Amino acid sequence: MNWRFWKKICANNSMEDDKQVSLTPALLNRDSESDKKQYRSVLNLARKLEEKDILNIALTGPYGSGKSSILRSLMKDYRKYKYLSISLATLKSPLDDKKNKIDIDTMNNRIEYSILQQLIYKEKQETLYNSRLKRIYHKSTWAQYALSFAIIFYIVALIIVFEPSFLEVDWICNRLSNPVLNKWSDIFALSYIFVATIIFVQKTVKSLSNSKLNKLNLKNGEIELKENKEDTSVFNKHMDEIVYFFEVTDYNVVIIEDLDRFDNTDIFLKLREVNQLLNQSNSVGRKVTFIYAVKDDMFFDEERTKFFDYITTVIPIINSSNSADKLKEELEIKGYSDLNVEVIDSLAFFIDDMRLLKNIVNEYAQYREKLDEKLDQNKLLAMIVYKNYHPKDFADLHKGKGVLYDCLHKKSELLVERNRQIDERINGITKKLQSLEATHAIQEKELRLIYIEGYRRKLSKQNENNAFLFFVENNFIPLEDIAENETLFNSFISQSSFRYQCFKRHQTNTYYGVRYYYDTSEDSCNIQFSQIEKIVNSTFTYHERLEALREGEKDIVNKSRY
Repeated sequence: MNWRFWKKICANNSMEDDKQVSLTPALLNRDSESDKKQYRSVLNLARKLEEKDILNIALTGPYGSGKSSILRSLMKDYRKYKYLSISLATLKSPLDDKKNKIDIDTMNNRIEYSILQQLIYKEKQETLYNSRLKRIYHKSTWAQYALSFAIIFYIVALIIVFEPSFLEVDWICNRLSNPVLNKWSDIFALSYIFVATIIFVQKTVKSLSNSKLNKLNLKNGEIELKENKEDTSVFNKHMDEIVYFFEVTDYNVVIIEDLDRFDNTDIFLKLREVNQLLNQSNSVGRKVTFIYAVKDDMFFDEERTKFFDYITTVIPIINSSNSADKLKEELEIKGYSDLNVEVIDSLAFFIDDMRLLKNIVNEYAQYREKLDEKLDQNKLLAMIVYKNYHPKDFADLHKGKGVLYDCLHKKSELLVERNRQIDERINGITKKLQSLEATHAIQEKELRLIYIEGYRRKLSKQNENNAFLFFVENNFIPLEDIAENETLFNSFISQSSFRYQCFKRHQTNTYYGVRYYYDTSEDSCNIQFSQIEKIVNSTFTYHERLEALREGEKDIVNKSRY
C-alpha cells in the first residue's frame, strides 16, 4: 500500500476542510466591536421579554439579514427563559409550487398542523402522557424484560395467596410448609398484588380518559357524537392539546421562523389568538411570549402594530453596496488574494445574503483545490456565483443542455447575429443624426430669419414691402444671407447702430402697361436688439429660444444612442 499517496490525500482533505466555513447562523459576541451594533437587537428582545404586556414580538428584516443569529444569541446568553423553536423552513410554500396551487384555508391547515406536530414531537411521550395524539412508543429491551417479569411475579403472587388445588404438588408443599415462610410470602404476595393492581388501574384509567367516544350504536338507532366538521382549523380542533402541552412543560418563549415565506397574514391572527388563550389560561399559569422572525414587507400600514406588541428591526450586514468588501475579506481569509478586484466588484453586486456569500467562497475553495491551477481563477469564481444563482442550469452543463450551454456552444453564431444587429443600429442612428443635423441647421436659420424680419418691419412704413441691405463687417449684405450665417447674425445683433440701404419699389402706368422701378436710399439708425426681441416674442429672448431648440435636439440624439 502506498502510504505516501494516502498521506497526501488526507493532507489535502485536511487543508480543504480548514478552508470551509459553516453556513449555520453565527452567534454574536456581546464583547466584540464588530458584533456590537447587531447585538443591540438581542438586548432589545431581552428587555421586552421582561415586560408583562409584551406578548407578541416581531423581529423584522430582509432574508439573510441575520435574524437567526440574533435569536440564537438570545437563547445562548439569556438562559433564564426556556425557549421553544418552531421552524417552517421544511414546509413547501404555495408560491414555490406553481403547478399545484392550493387555497389559503388548506395552506393554513398545513401550517397549523406543522406547528402542532413540532410541539407534540418536541417532548417525550411520558411527558405528554395524557395527550390524545398518540405516537409510536418504543420500549427498551430492559423495559420489556421488566414488564415480563412483573407479569410472571403477579401470577406467582396470585398462586401464593389463593393456593389453587390443581397446582398443588405434595413434595413442594412439604418442603415449603414453614409457618414463618408462609406468613411472609403471603404478606409480600398481597402487597405486590395490591401495588400492581393500583398501577394497572391507573394506567387503564389514563388510557380510557384519552380515548374519544364518537358514536353509540343502540338497538333502535344511532347517536353521532363527533365534533362539528365545519370547523376545519387544526388549532381550534386541538386547542386543548396546545394548552396541555404548555401546562406540563416549562416553555415561556416561543420562537417562530420562516412563517413569512407563505405571504399569509391570517396565520398570524391564529397564533395571536393561541398566545392570548395561553396567557389567560389558569392551568398554564405563566406568561408565554411569541417571537416572530419575519421580513419587513410582510405587513403594511397599521397591520404591523395590530399584530405585534413590539417590533425590532434588523439592519442587514451585507447588501449590494458592501458585498464586494465582504467577498474580498472572505477570500483573503482563505488566502485567495490573486483575484481581479474589478471581477469581484461586478460579481458581488448581485450578492445580498451572507450565507450565500459564504457558500460561494466554500465552493470556490473546493473547486480551486481540486481543479487544475492553470485555470483562470476569475472565470472559476464567476462560474461558482452562477452555480449558486442558477444551480439547475449549471447542472445541465454536464448534460450538454441549458441556457449557458447554448450561449457557449453557439458563441460564434450569436456574435455574428449581435454584430449584424449593432451594424443595423449604427446605420439607423447615422441616418437619424444626418437628418437631425440638416433639420437643426434649417430650424436655427428660420429662428434668425424671424428676428431679421423684425428689423425690416421696424424700418418699413405701414403696408410697405421694401428690401434692405444691412452693413455688416464692411459690406452691405441681404437679410437672407445674414440669417444663413450665424457668425454674421451675431455680429449684426451686437451693433447698437448700423447703416442700411433701402430699396423702395414704385409702379407707373405707361402706354405699354404697368412698369416698376426702384428708388435706392442709404441711411443709419439706432435700434437695440432687445427692442426687436420684445417685438418678436415678449416672453423669451432669442438666446433662450435657441438654447431650448438645441436642448431638444440633444435629447433626441441621446435617445437614438441608447
